[in-house]
Amino acid sequence: MKKYLEIGKILTPHGADGMVKVQPWCDSPDVICGLKRVYVLSSEIAGQARNDKAESEYSPPGRGGGEADGVVSLIITRAFPHKNHVCVKIDGYDTIEQAQKLHGITLFAARTDLEIPEGSHFIADLIGTPVIDARSGRVYGILANVNTNTRNHIYEITTDSGMVMLPVVEEFVADIRPGEGIFVTPIEGFFDEI
Repeated sequence: MKKYLEIGKILTPHGADGMVKVQPWCDSPDVICGLKRVYVLSSEIAGQARNDKAESEYSPPGRGGGEADGVVSLIITRAFPHKNHVCVKIDGYDTIEQAQKLHGITLFAARTDLEIPEGSHFIADLIGTPVIDARSGRVYGILANVNTNTRNHIYEITTDSGMVMLPVVEEFVADIRPGEGIFVTPIEGFFDEI
């Protein structure tokens, strides 16, 4: 299991105080708003030296506890939903120019900082899981992605004959066991040759 999970991407500055807009990749913007700390890949933030410091002297602002696992932690001092985004203030980023340097950086949360309801799963834990017929045991393919941009999520399943899209609804998804299988009950012919 991954220790850090992707939760969003930094877009543009929001206001003059270094706040940034974040595109949330979570079920709800409230997930990001409830975090006190986020993580970024150290390779993405390494060149973000501020105030004309030499890169060798640079220590990212808001860092709490240094680098571990190739990530740098950043402290969130304020966050709130705004339209389809989340506005986030990161400790130590206080100007538009500093905020602009964060554009395009992916934010991560520590798995231990995220709460999920009973019976729910992180998408990252499902990718690569076999998709299996709950009745016959036939393996249809492997879950390649979950499209969350629709009313119901859609499983994108890689099969021997191509990609199949399966709506994530109770009628089709019987059981989910991360690491073991996603057990489905598709209508007859659903997984036939593409």
